[in-house]
Amino acid sequence: MAIWCPYTNQELSEDQTSPEHIIPLSLGGCDEFTIPVDKVFNSKVGSKIDGKYSNDFLVMQRRNEYDARGHSKKRPVPTVKKGKLEDGSPVQVNLDKAKRHIEVFDPKTKTIKPAIGGETIGMSLKMDIDIHLQLASKIALSAGYFVYGDWFRNKVKHEDLRTIMRGPSNCSEEELKAVETRVYDFLRGGEPENQKQAYELQRAMCRVLKGSLVAFTPGPRNIGITVGILGEFVGMLNIPANMNGYPQYDKAHDLGHIVIITNGKMKRGNQRSYFRQVLEFLEKAGKDNVPT
Repeated sequence: MAIWCPYTNQELSEDQTSPEHIIPLSLGGCDEFTIPVDKVFNSKVGSKIDGKYSNDFLVMQRRNEYDARGHSKKRPVPTVKKGKLEDGSPVQVNLDKAKRHIEVFDPKTKTIKPAIGGETIGMSLKMDIDIHLQLASKIALSAGYFVYGDWFRNKVKHEDLRTIMRGPSNCSEEELKAVETRVYDFLRGGEPENQKQAYELQRAMCRVLKGSLVAFTPGPRNIGITVGILGEFVGMLNIPANMNGYPQYDKAHDLGHIVIITNGKMKRGNQRSYFRQVLEFLEKAGKDNVPT
């Protein structure tokens, strides 16, 4: 039987596929949340996106906090490779927040420097502003097919997600103009006024439920997919869709479906059952921010 790969939009034989962790283990995924995908794509493009996001400095801090390890089982510790002491000496800095430990490494002498009291360390970091939406789109593709199967394949404009996943530098101007999906991420925001409440709810849900999650919110002519990694919002994508035949599961799923992974275990349910927690969180956050 042919297997459809959402990443390439191709039908493949079983021997052309490999199992894909929809959310990588290094980002809080688990073995239950997998699908078979094109193994060539997975080894070249997919792993590159996963790796680049996983090694982002801010993401490494969360991985350190959650002790989220990948296939290597190596404990994640954020590292600043281009640091400088006040005298201009180059250093590498390991910031192990979970163990409340800072280690300064001298690349010239290949030694650990003694504890530096009161000295300023300058740090230089690079951030890829596109990788967050690339990862969110990649997860939305595989998670959408995992949850909704042929409805997702036949009724959702998933070609938009493949364009976003590739990144703007790898797409033509025509391909980018053809994208109708509205995207919001933690760096750029960009939510319209009439979507602000939904956007804040989805952001808060990622923080309240901890772990990693994918949430699906049905609209009249679109499906919204939110991706959260290790307790933080990554991105939300509102994708055009023909909602005829949308598999709602039951009445409780009127606000959508959600897949949550915590402590290596997957749980599926309806979003409505979690909204009370989220609204209480937002109410408390609002009170805490009121000037006195």
